[in-house]
Amino acid sequence: MKSLFFTLAVFMLLAQLLS
Repeated sequence: MKSLFFTLAVFMLLAQLLS
């Protein structure tokens, strides 16, 4: 489950960079 949380955090970071 921790992997899912980590992936979510990375996704949010990518979203900020792309935005």
